[in-house]
Amino acid sequence: MRGWGFAALALAGIAAGGIACVGCTAKSKHPEHAVLPAWAREEFSRIGLGEHLELHEKIEPAFQLGDFDGDGQLDVATLVRDRSSGKLGVLILHRAGGGHILGAGRPFGNGGDDWSWLGTWRVVPGEQVPGGVARGRSALLVEKPESAGGMVYWNGSEYVWMQWGD
Repeated sequence: MRGWGFAALALAGIAAGGIACVGCTAKSKHPEHAVLPAWAREEFSRIGLGEHLELHEKIEPAFQLGDFDGDGQLDVATLVRDRSSGKLGVLILHRAGGGHILGAGRPFGNGGDDWSWLGTWRVVPGEQVPGGVARGRSALLVEKPESAGGMVYWNGSEYVWMQWGD
């Protein structure tokens, strides 16, 4: 995957209906991380999320790839900010289509409606999710440094929060 610079991202975002990257700077160590794959940018625009959400680069990498819905294709999870409330959350875009917003002004599990606490995240293979609940799907481990977090996974019809840690 080839990254664009942040100036190109901003221009592409304006042209694509308002995708902006908050907190992104030209001096970022890894500017390519802030650029979603082309299919994800298209899906973000197609379903009209740019009116309410903007990409936010608070953590690195700025997005995660995993087969969250178990269809054999890589999906993307990225940090977003709700434009009206300023609250942070995670947007998961399925490669086959559709977006799911966790937090960003919408309550979700023990993560609440503002995920500004999020400090680290990583994709976990479904086989490593306790109880076999992910059933061959990737899960997203989200954590507050030196505290608790959650395992987020698709149960076949919706995303579910599993408490992880304290």
